[in-house]
Amino acid sequence: MDVGDIISHLKQFGADSLEPGYGGSGINVEPAARDLVNDIEHYPHAFVLACIADRQTKADIAWSLPHARGHRVL
Repeated sequence: MDVGDIISHLKQFGADSLEPGYGGSGINVEPAARDLVNDIEHYPHAFVLACIADRQTKADIAWSLPHARGHRVL
């Protein structure tokens, strides 16, 4: 498997996880925070920050962090 294949698989996984009813993660994140992290075109750093935070804390907190209690950190 080369890098192109890995990228394609990750993109497909991401697209599938955005489908209604997918329920792949089970992470409880408010919709506004989820929208910010998923808006990779405009806020790629929000996704990266959440990925880094996810290594050290609970996923629910990590993926909400870029949105920070209704106030955008980024």
